[in-house]
Amino acid sequence: RDLWRAARNEDLPVICSETNLNWAWERGTDPRIQKLIGGVWYAEEIVSFVKMGVRNSVYYTFASSKVWGETYTETKGWGFGMMECDMSFNEWYPYLVNYLIGNSIDCGDPLFEVTTNDTKRLSSLAWKNENRSMLLLVYKASDEVTLRVTGMPTGKLTVHRIDSSSDNIQSGIIEAREFKISGYTVLLISSVP
Repeated sequence: RDLWRAARNEDLPVICSETNLNWAWERGTDPRIQKLIGGVWYAEEIVSFVKMGVRNSVYYTFASSKVWGETYTETKGWGFGMMECDMSFNEWYPYLVNYLIGNSIDCGDPLFEVTTNDTKRLSSLAWKNENRSMLLLVYKASDEVTLRVTGMPTGKLTVHRIDSSSDNIQSGIIEAREFKISGYTVLLISSVP
């Protein structure tokens, strides 16, 4: 990017197109891609890329069929999709993460410094979207923990949660600043305008 900028005096856009949990497919895809751990992996990728200044991300495959698992029988993996393209059209965890984050951050939103005391198990990203303060927390471990959030505006918060207790995004408005986590979780916390 620096060489392109020096030579052309313009920014070269970077597009990330491979954010799945595992790129291998010769023996079938990793069946964890569509599970909660695949969604948490994808959220972690998004956090990393936003911090590196990547402005565009394309999920490799939108939808997959069970035929993939029947063809590549060793893993029984569903391919690389974020949703099922057979008759039930199930939305898997990576789809939920993509929907949640993609509808909450825009190119050019200002980022803010955020810290955590355990970067191996918890990733975080803070930004301002229109008039809302946003905080994304990605918990990357299987144990139970209580997260305490400081620095968010006072008052009520909107919380969106993706975890093992549901196969959908759970949403609510709360005033608490502590969150009990039971393993892999994606939390999007925002101020209520």
